[in-house]
Amino acid sequence: MASRTRPPRESKARRIARHMTIRADITLIQNSTAGNPDKHHTDQTITIQRKPQTVRTSVDGKVATADHETTIVWREGSPKDLKSITDVKIFKRGSLELEGAIITTYRIPEPFEGGVRFDVFEAGKR
Repeated sequence: MASRTRPPRESKARRIARHMTIRADITLIQNSTAGNPDKHHTDQTITIQRKPQTVRTSVDGKVATADHETTIVWREGSPKDLKSITDVKIFKRGSLELEGAIITTYRIPEPFEGGVRFDVFEAGKR
């Protein structure tokens, strides 16, 4: 009989890193043939809440994983800012913090605490 192994426990530092509020630059991208330029907003307050990866072992012993959406709260933004926007990049001190496609299947960008809340699926997550 094959032995089952558990996925490694997540460290406290990694759990804290999943939910953070930062000052960063956000780039809004309209991925279309219209040729519209990207919209850049500097020095914005952004909360990033990453959901942990789901890891399950099936009855035959194979491990399956699934990524989940990341929720973004952009304090200075509004749902109108995200109209026709398909992708987002967030830069913290010049380095790429997050890059992903906006998800509108389950929830559209909505007003939240004076800003806007929306979900993205990160490119190349983990």
